[in-house]
Amino acid sequence: MSDPQNPIPQGGAGPIPGRRRSVASVFMIVIGIVLLLPGLCSLFFVTSFAITEPHNLFKFSDPIQGAVWILWSVCFLVAIGGALLLRAGWRR
Repeated sequence: MSDPQNPIPQGGAGPIPGRRRSVASVFMIVIGIVLLLPGLCSLFFVTSFAITEPHNLFKFSDPIQGAVWILWSVCFLVAIGGALLLRAGWRR
C-alpha cells in the first residue's frame, strides 16, 4: 500500500516535490551556465558586426573573416554543449 503522506508520482511525471538536488546536478547546472557564455558573446559580436558592416559579414574569401567565422562556430558549439549539460543537470 502507498503512504498517503508521501504520494508517488504516476508515470514518471517528474521529480518528487521537496526533493533536494545533488551536488553533481548543481555542478552540472553551474558549468552549463558558464559554457553558455561564449555562445552569448559570439552572438553579440555577430549581431554587432552584422549591424555595423553587413556587406563584409559573409566575405569568406578574406582569411581573417574566415578565421573569425571558425572561432564563432566553435563558440556556438561550446554553447550548445553547455545547453545540453544544463538540461541534463536540471533533469537529474
